[in-house]
Amino acid sequence: MAVVTVLAGIMLTMGLKLATSQMDNAAYGATRKKQEALKDALIAFLGKNQYLPCPDTRPLASTTTGKIDFSAGVPDGASDIKTGYICAFETGLIPYSNLSLSPDMARDGWENYFTYQVWNGSPGDLTDPTKFTDTPRSSTGTPYGYPFTQVNPDNTTTSSKVSVIIVSHGKNGLGAFNLKGGQNLPLPDATAPAYERANTYDPASATKHSPTAPTPTPYVRKEINDTFDDVVFTITGDELVAGLRRDKTVPNMSAQATDQLAMVQDAIFGFLITNPTFNPHCRLPTNAQFLTLTSTTDPWGQTLRYTTSGFGFTVTSNGPDRTPSTADDLSVSYTDATVQGMAGKLGVNCY
Repeated sequence: MAVVTVLAGIMLTMGLKLATSQMDNAAYGATRKKQEALKDALIAFLGKNQYLPCPDTRPLASTTTGKIDFSAGVPDGASDIKTGYICAFETGLIPYSNLSLSPDMARDGWENYFTYQVWNGSPGDLTDPTKFTDTPRSSTGTPYGYPFTQVNPDNTTTSSKVSVIIVSHGKNGLGAFNLKGGQNLPLPDATAPAYERANTYDPASATKHSPTAPTPTPYVRKEINDTFDDVVFTITGDELVAGLRRDKTVPNMSAQATDQLAMVQDAIFGFLITNPTFNPHCRLPTNAQFLTLTSTTDPWGQTLRYTTSGFGFTVTSNGPDRTPSTADDLSVSYTDATVQGMAGKLGVNCY
């Protein structure tokens, strides 16, 4: 009888472990599916609005503290904006309301809230439609985004830049914000390897919410083991644009700029030959007049540059990097001789 009791106990223990393992696998699978679904939702939002939503950081502590404090209530799923398109904080929770998602999509398989961080730095601000670009890189080719560390199986590390980070704090949930509106404590221990702490918002130091805050350790992703169970999901700027192209919602901003430059060019030439009040002898518009001819703000939110030489003129867009005199500038121009020749064919004498 005793032997039977022992065997029954062993089998029960094995059954509980198996059941627990199956539950963990299910929670992990649900978490990964939600992260993929959130990626699609963010890309769809970006395609429709040309910006990404700021995190939900309600309720906030006093603005003088510069810290997130969820102790006063639960998230409402709405982006929190400081001014214009500047996020109140760059780290927070999924703004499920803005994404037209149900509240449960903001929570992982263990029912804790995902941590969500979106690039809101300058340049390459992904939360401002006036700064949207179909080339999310600087003029030197550096991708916009936060530093990110991938820990490989051999413990070597690979660094990269990512635009969006969605973190599940795993089975232990340490540092995650929970359904009660508070943060699961204690925070991950600061001792080695400390990877989980790198992925955690720490109200004491207010890190991971602003480029001007104390520089935090980059987010980390590695294989799950006894000391690390975070499920870290990232989206690069190039992945965002690839998603927009897949959905056929990415605006070809360079083509838009080229079309705009042609329209501006025609408007300048039209002003030159058809306005005898200002152009008795074929005069180009002044800089002030140029700005009133037609739209002179390019698709990247920059004012077109206008220069003249004799009767000739050049109109230039700074291009995707929004920086003058770089390789991606776009321009149109008429030389002095071209303008005089075209005007002469229309019976207008430029002198």
